[in-house]
Amino acid sequence: MEKMAGFARMAPVKPVDIDIMAVMGSIGMGSGYDIIFGSGDYYQAYLFALFHRSLEQTTVVGAGCSEAEVEDLAKSCQRPCGLLVSDCIAGILGDAGEVMVERIKEWSPKSIAVLIASERGEMLWSQGRLGCYDGIVSINSVHRGGVLQALEHVLAGKGPYRDKALRSAQKEPEVKLSARERQVLALLARGMTNREIAASLFIAEVTARDYVSGIYRKTDAANRAEAAAWATKHGYG
Repeated sequence: MEKMAGFARMAPVKPVDIDIMAVMGSIGMGSGYDIIFGSGDYYQAYLFALFHRSLEQTTVVGAGCSEAEVEDLAKSCQRPCGLLVSDCIAGILGDAGEVMVERIKEWSPKSIAVLIASERGEMLWSQGRLGCYDGIVSINSVHRGGVLQALEHVLAGKGPYRDKALRSAQKEPEVKLSARERQVLALLARGMTNREIAASLFIAEVTARDYVSGIYRKTDAANRAEAAAWATKHGYG
């Protein structure tokens, strides 16, 4: 019991963070699915399962507190799975259940999966991960019906749902340009050639060329047009 309590304290999502009653208001939306809850937090899984035992009608198959338990439940389903997953399912250093969901969707391609994301999940999402999830809901939105919004969006065929409350909203990497590079970029955005840039700044053409190459590399631009478009977007044009 001591070990279980310790693990619960380490998990990114704590039991008190999720209002089980609020989450359950959305489960009826997925009546065509066998619902499975997954969480690395034993208490979350227990409370979810306990609540459902009090319902007369429910499509919930079970609540797993490890990836293996969730997969075993998924294999027992007769219909597509509706997975509601807490990002601590794979442990505090895990992948937020990404590989588990991919495996389940291989044998049950019509299944859907919604992730409840704490800071751990948001960090992985900001890195371009977790594309296997049909919906990602911030832990801060659960009490405001975030899971319901995700399910409504996904089941209406509107594509993947990404909660606007996700704080790590795929920020563009910061590009640091030197003062000289900013000057060169501004002139490039005006349509100047390397020779014209060199003449304007009183530098050698080969130096202007090197600055332009550095700008391409830093802004991930393939040519002058892309660099100019980046300059305009970021206020250098």
